[in-house]
Amino acid sequence: REQSKGGPLNGGPRVGPARPPSARLTGGVRHAAVLSCCPRVRQYAGPVNLPVPRVVLFDLDGTLADTVPLIIATFKRTLAAQLGWEPTTEQCKEWIGRSLTDTFRTLAPDRVDELVAHYLEWNLANHRDHVRPFAGVSELIDALESSGRTFGVVTSKRHKSALLSLDCAQLTGRIGLLATEEDTLLHKPDAEPLLHALALIGAQPACWAAATNAAAVSISEACGAMASSIGLIWAG
Repeated sequence: REQSKGGPLNGGPRVGPARPPSARLTGGVRHAAVLSCCPRVRQYAGPVNLPVPRVVLFDLDGTLADTVPLIIATFKRTLAAQLGWEPTTEQCKEWIGRSLTDTFRTLAPDRVDELVAHYLEWNLANHRDHVRPFAGVSELIDALESSGRTFGVVTSKRHKSALLSLDCAQLTGRIGLLATEEDTLLHKPDAEPLLHALALIGAQPACWAAATNAAAVSISEACGAMASSIGLIWAG
């Protein structure tokens, strides 16, 4: 999502909730609109009916919180300032869902710590002005709570960043299970973070689904046939 000159990331805060496709829980069936600007999953666009598993694990960026414009802006500022070149928006989108350490290791392996520090400094300082909730997410969490199902968040963000994003999305105190970058050696698209979250709650792989951003396809491939995936790619 591009931000025009003078827009939220160039002169003012974002206001009001983003508006994703509708998602609701009724009669034990998950009704989700699977929409994406990502060619890999565009063929699945449209309403689908999926059985709701006992455990639902959400991604955070672009799924529960509208963080993608801020992430793109932060990548561009960081690489321009530290490495002297600005990535394209499409390049930035490819890095979303992966850990900062893994991303920067591929770009400048001898400057990973420096790049991570610069990224986090600007990103955290600008979170509250530019991250907002998706409309309907609070109601979705209400429905999951009422259904008695276990749910949580598995993200490649660091713990401090994840807590701040959840707070900006008005979800503080509502997510009992939170797995972040610090919790595993490997990160998405590897399946280890999801399996770690399942182990924490003693769940079997066959009883859960992952609701994710554009990394959904590769995560599903990593997990094989163990899980269902619900692609909630609202931020493009």
